[in-house]
Amino acid sequence: MLDEQEMRILFSSALFKNGNSSAMMGDLGLCKVHRYQKGTYIFSREANPRALGVILSGTAQVEKGTQDHLIVMSRLLQGDVFGAVSLYASSERYVTAIRAVTPVTALIIPKRIMDKLIRTYPEIAVNYLTYLSERIYFLNRRIDSFTGGSAVQRLAGYFLMSEADTSGVPAAHLASALDIGRASLYRAFEELEQAGAIRRDGKLITVLSREKLQQYL
Repeated sequence: MLDEQEMRILFSSALFKNGNSSAMMGDLGLCKVHRYQKGTYIFSREANPRALGVILSGTAQVEKGTQDHLIVMSRLLQGDVFGAVSLYASSERYVTAIRAVTPVTALIIPKRIMDKLIRTYPEIAVNYLTYLSERIYFLNRRIDSFTGGSAVQRLAGYFLMSEADTSGVPAAHLASALDIGRASLYRAFEELEQAGAIRRDGKLITVLSREKLQQYL
């Protein structure tokens, strides 16, 4: 069962805001609260769990690639939703991996429960469609940042759209993703670093100012 604090977090999330908490709790009471240790995978790419989750406490990150070429797509904080994009997809694999950065508590909602909630509560269906539409806009803005403009504009756009403030993407992989040469990539790094927008420490890159990155777009 969810405690009062967890219920407030759940009903402030993108999918459940404006919902009738008392009416929905019968169905949501059938869902389990899971606790994950730091470093463990909540969802992996090996199988589609046919469920979505809401972070109740802690921080997780959305990952793509392998350990050698890992890209952190975004960070998930308290109240954030994960799994919504893959819930009704036909693929048997999950599109990304979700890993706990700190100890995480999350409510995991199976597809059968979401099916009932969407059929029963129109506001949940609208919230779900709104959430998916915003994800589509996010991905399209990210594609735009990768495919247009100068090398420094593409690199600034990449860091703005990644949502994460740190990245350990290898230079060769990033140059390929942005479709620019290695020399151009390093010059773009230097320009952003001199502007105080990012800081490099070996392969680790930290975003210092999103406002300064925005000035390049």
